[in-house]
Parts: sequence; structure tokens; C-alpha cells
Amino acid sequence: ETRDVSLDIPHGTPVTLGNVDVWVETELDIELAVDPEDKDYLNVQPTPRLQAVFDALDDLGFSLHTAECEADPHGVFTSSRRFVQEFEFRPTSGPFAGDVDELEVVPRPDEDALELFLVVDRRGGVLSELSDLDERTVQTTVRTTDVSNVRDELESLIRANA
Repeated sequence: ETRDVSLDIPHGTPVTLGNVDVWVETELDIELAVDPEDKDYLNVQPTPRLQAVFDALDDLGFSLHTAECEADPHGVFTSSRRFVQEFEFRPTSGPFAGDVDELEVVPRPDEDALELFLVVDRRGGVLSELSDLDERTVQTTVRTTDVSNVRDELESLIRANA
């Protein structure tokens, strides 16, 4: 027997891109059940605001390189969770190719806005690379799903920190 169910997924649930899996564990209380415990994988899509960020970065010539969940035990990016999802983009064309090695994006979504932490890794020399002097972290809030507005904001922030 198959039953449809509906789940409310919290805003901070990781997007299932890259090596990120999200699942629910189910347990049935049925005698002689073939598989009483199960792990059901979910396909979690970006929120409309996060999708606007992805589309804006694509317009700016960035390509998604990796997506993974990382520990945030000291609450650097959030105080409510012990992990964050990080998306790493690399410029393959556009205005930042040659100036930026990579852009790390750590989103912190809620119902009304999307807070973004951007780590701009500028192309630098050996000494600056070794000491992380080539990285700058900036923070912004996305309240719209309009890709052109998001692109303009991100382009300005990246340019100011590249």
C-alpha cells in the first residue's frame, strides 16, 4: 500500500546539490513488516531567493563547483544550527574571471529574507594564498527574487572585495 504524505521542511534544510543528501527516517509499527525502518531521500530545491542568487551568479560567469554541509560549531555563520551549507563557485567567464579564484556562498534562509555570507577568494600571490590574506568575507541580505537586482547587488559586493 502506498500513501501520500506532506511534510513541512524547515527553511534551513540543505539543498540537495553536490554531495548533499537529505532524508527522513520512517518507522512503521506493523507486525511482520518487510521493511519497518526506512530512510527516504528527499529532493530539496533552492528557495526562490536562493535560486535567484544561483541565476545571478551564473549571469556573472560563475559555475557551481561544490556544495557541501560543513560544521559551524562556534556559530560563525548561524547561532541556531551546528552546520551550514556552503556552495563554492568558480568564475569560468564574465567580469571576475582572472581576478577571483572562487566564491564561497553560505546562505541562511528564513521566511522573509535570505542572509548571505560571501567569501571572496581573490587571485593572489603565494604569500597571500598561504596566509588567507586573499579572502574577504562580506554579508548581505536578499529580499527579492528578481535576478537582475540580485545580480547587481552581488556584482557590486564581489567587485568591492576582489
